[in-house]
Amino acid sequence: MTSALVKLRKGKKDFDWDKMVAPSCLRLEIIAPSLEAIPDKFFQIPLLRSLEIHAPELKSLPASFFELKELELLKVKNSLELDLESEACFEKLKTLQLAKMKLDKLPSWMDSAKSLEVLDLHGNALADLPSYFSGYQKLKRLNLDSNLFTSLPWELEELKSLTHLSVDGNQFSDEEKLRINQVFKITV
Repeated sequence: MTSALVKLRKGKKDFDWDKMVAPSCLRLEIIAPSLEAIPDKFFQIPLLRSLEIHAPELKSLPASFFELKELELLKVKNSLELDLESEACFEKLKTLQLAKMKLDKLPSWMDSAKSLEVLDLHGNALADLPSYFSGYQKLKRLNLDSNLFTSLPWELEELKSLTHLSVDGNQFSDEEKLRINQVFKITV
């Protein structure tokens, strides 16, 4: 599997995509503490399957990112200013991590990600989930730790493949904790 690691020093805000990322790249990891934008060159790696981005200063993703049709794993963490809203269709996405981003709502393109098996949304500002969530029938693992939920959304009860649910660090009442224990057989 062809992979590339783009690791930038603090203060460095750009990189030479053509030297660091080969067209045959299937896995790309970008670690860049000061990076604010990624070159609009994802079209050069249309077979990309795995993308991990660790760039806290990142503000936007290029248009070509939203055209990655083969993407199976996407991990973005600590990018507090990142705008994820755009038209996209990630039908093959199996693992998604959008963690510690202070999201108060999920990006609309997640509606098309019906192949998700692992979803990590810990450390955000979510208080509810969209109704399309009940369509994640392949979802096995879900992490909603450290959000703003006061009650667990009913959509989760529809997820028949769910084998792991983590909801620690939310603001559940004692009554809701009891309900969660009865429905999901977990202790909060």
